[in-house]
Amino acid sequence: MAQEKIKKQKNAIWIQLSFKTFQGRITIPFVVILTIGAFLFFVANSLWQKSENVKNQIIQDILPIQTEASQLLNLIKRNEALLYDFLFSKENIKKETTREMWLVEIAQQKDILKSTFFKLNSEEGKTFYAVLNRQLSELSQAQEKVIQLQITGQKVDVIAYQLNTDYRLLNEETEKTIKKIIGFAQIKAQKLNDSANTEKGQFVLIMIIGVAVWFVGSYGAGILMFSGIFKWIKEIRNQTKEMAYGNLPSHLDKQKFNNEFGGIVKDLNLLNDNFSSLKQYAETIGQGKFDMSNKIFGSQSTLGKSLNEMSNSLQKVSQLEYMRNWTAEGLAKFSEIQQKHTQDIQGLCREMIAELVKHIKAVQGGFFLINRETTPNSIDLISAYAFGKEKFFRKSIDIDEGLLGRAYTEKKTVYLKEIPKNYIQLSSGLGDTIPTTLIITPLINDDGQVQGIIELSSMDNLEEYEILFLEKLANSTASFITVVLAGERNRQLLEESQRITSSLRIKEEETRLSAFELSKAQEEIDLKLKETKREYEKLNGVLNHIPEGVIIMDADGQIEVFNKSAVKMFGYEENNILGRNIRLVLPSDYLTDDELNDEDENASLKLGIEKTMKAIRKDGSQFEVEASFSVVEINQEKLITAILRDI
Repeated sequence: MAQEKIKKQKNAIWIQLSFKTFQGRITIPFVVILTIGAFLFFVANSLWQKSENVKNQIIQDILPIQTEASQLLNLIKRNEALLYDFLFSKENIKKETTREMWLVEIAQQKDILKSTFFKLNSEEGKTFYAVLNRQLSELSQAQEKVIQLQITGQKVDVIAYQLNTDYRLLNEETEKTIKKIIGFAQIKAQKLNDSANTEKGQFVLIMIIGVAVWFVGSYGAGILMFSGIFKWIKEIRNQTKEMAYGNLPSHLDKQKFNNEFGGIVKDLNLLNDNFSSLKQYAETIGQGKFDMSNKIFGSQSTLGKSLNEMSNSLQKVSQLEYMRNWTAEGLAKFSEIQQKHTQDIQGLCREMIAELVKHIKAVQGGFFLINRETTPNSIDLISAYAFGKEKFFRKSIDIDEGLLGRAYTEKKTVYLKEIPKNYIQLSSGLGDTIPTTLIITPLINDDGQVQGIIELSSMDNLEEYEILFLEKLANSTASFITVVLAGERNRQLLEESQRITSSLRIKEEETRLSAFELSKAQEEIDLKLKETKREYEKLNGVLNHIPEGVIIMDADGQIEVFNKSAVKMFGYEENNILGRNIRLVLPSDYLTDDELNDEDENASLKLGIEKTMKAIRKDGSQFEVEASFSVVEINQEKLITAILRDI
């Protein structure tokens, strides 16, 4: 019963015309304004429709007369021109064309003009058409007579007389009649247009007066009807204005709005509460907390769903930012470790695996390198780290054996969430606690060659970003190891070349002294010379297989050795450069006096004096090289070795 009573009250509100309710104050002025507007619309539409009818009559009835008459006049002029062409050229095709124009084009155009005249339903127009029809018939006959005179070979003066009398006069009269028709249509259109303009003026005047009356009446009715509700609207407006500017005012009193505005006030108060909750959520975002525990605006509302989605997106963005920072910091940290061990592979492996186990929060880790000096190649454990301590034991397996061999062969990361039984060889000291996940990542350089393998085991599953980090680190480490190994090979080759050079000089000296002092020992000298030659060829073989340019000179800079890489780098042939000064290709001071004269009592070999300097090719072009100098002293004679790399 109560619900039916409320329903009846609601229905009564919609049909009650009373100033005591907001609905009544709106309905009365609306009905008055609608009535005035309907009346104005009816009057305006009537005048406008009348004006449009006049325009349509001009467009549909008058303008076609002008257009079709003009086209007929053009056809007659074209026909006249063709007639004169025929008289001068005597071409039959032009004669047939003039006749065809009368039979087809002019006849059709005349019929079209006739239909437009009869559509206008004007006696004056019908009279014009009757005159025009007669003149066109006479003009056609006169033209045909001229053509017959030409065909029968009459004299020119006879044809000219006919043209200047009958044909020309009829042609001029016809053109005058057509022009009169065009003028008749123009006058008719002007009269109709003037009538339409007069009616438009009346329409505009009535509209101005009507709009003014409608506006004044509407404004007065609005002031009269709405003055009682302005106070309510003002309070609600002030409330919404404060909220629009981002403020949270106190709630509106529901008792003051016990009318149609009551629902609006209730919703505004609810909106105020939601804004307050939104403010609290914004403060939690400022603190770095993105979880929205309170359901603002309701979990099923559009804005509530959007806020929930925003909360989820912020949490995802925060997680992505954390992963990016974690990855960037990790790569930077391990890059610093690599720079510390540019000449120490063993130290690099030990420090990297220890830090990597901590960074990934694994429990065990091993750093393996590919040993290519064995046949077949093997995977050797260089360093191991487990349960917070470095472990020392040897391990070497074939490159096609086990999980390590699988990672080496496939050149892909192997990630297992269940470790094979008895795979873990290191004890944790924590009873039966053993790792549950295993990841094996190959170290692949830019040339696609596997330089080593990193193996990690953990108690927890690895996230995808941690696996991607391991693969990025593996690639950069592989490239770094490639550079370090290449440097070690170059240093070994350099030491070997310097040892051979020293040995050659000693043997040459011994041979020279033996040849000078022991002329009778020719056979021994020959043997030593052959041995010296073999050593020299061995030295040249070593030097010419070094990818960097190698130049050996004495203390005065006179070049004694110039390998093939140097020949390719500078463009000089070996026989043209030997014996010449080093400044020909390295114009700046390659070694200072301090570097050259620095005495080291413990060793005669000096390595690692590296410089970046300008060099000059044979063609005069300059380029920069990274030069590594070393000094060796043999029998109190200093030899300087320069290893050059084009940068």
